[in-house]
Amino acid sequence: MGDMDITYCDCGHYEDSNNTHDVRRDTWCDSCFDDDAVLCEDNDEYYPRDDAYYSERDDCYYSYDRDDDDDDD
Repeated sequence: MGDMDITYCDCGHYEDSNNTHDVRRDTWCDSCFDDDAVLCEDNDEYYPRDDAYYSERDDCYYSYDRDDDDDDD
């Protein structure tokens, strides 16, 4: 079977260590990374899509709500 080093990922899957990715402080398999990880432009780090903020103005993700205006509507 070769020299595969299998890792149990924080996403709950087993993956060859060569196919894992760092997402915030966790290790994700290739499939979960492709489906749910996004690059945050402000810190050049991958986040889970649900933990990142999408900026419609900039068409990218950030680690904070960049579009949140302090308007008192």
